[in-house]
Amino acid sequence: MNEKLSKYHLFENKERFHKSLMDEINRSVFKKKFNISGESVNGGFEVYNSVSFILFKPNFGPIIKLRVTYLGINEIESESIINLKRVNGMTFYAQYWFSLCFAILTLGVCTYQIVFNSYKDISIIMLPVFGIIYFLIINLIANNSVNSLKSRIEKILKTEKIK
Repeated sequence: MNEKLSKYHLFENKERFHKSLMDEINRSVFKKKFNISGESVNGGFEVYNSVSFILFKPNFGPIIKLRVTYLGINEIESESIINLKRVNGMTFYAQYWFSLCFAILTLGVCTYQIVFNSYKDISIIMLPVFGIIYFLIINLIANNSVNSLKSRIEKILKTEKIK
C-alpha cells in the first residue's frame, strides 16, 4: 500500500521549502496554518494531520502519513525534486484487517446457517455487508486523508511562492 503519489520539480533550492515545512511542523496546534504535524525520517519527513477526528485507545498513531523526500538534481543544488509517498499507519492496518476478518468470518457463518441449517431469513446477510461497507469506509477515509495532505503541501508551495 505504499504508493508513490507525485513528484514536484522545484526550480530553486530545497532549503526554502524545507524551512517552511519545519516552521509549520514546529508551530503549536492552535497556531497552525495548514493543520499538519510530522517527524523527521531518513532524510525526509513523514507528515500527518495534527488533530485526528477519531481517537482510538490504544492509540496507534495517525491513520495515514505522507512521506516527503527531497532529491537534488544538479551538483550546485539549484534545482530539486520533492517526492510524496503514502505510508499507512498502524491504525489503518488495525482497522483494515479487523474489517476484512469480520466480513470473512460473518460471511462464513452466514453461509453455514443458510446451507446446513436451512435458515430462511435473508437478513443474516447484513453482517457481512456491514463488514464490507466498513472496509470500504476505512479505504475512503485513508484516500481522502492522503489527498488532503497532498493539497496542504501544494498550499505551502503556493503560499511561499516556490516555483
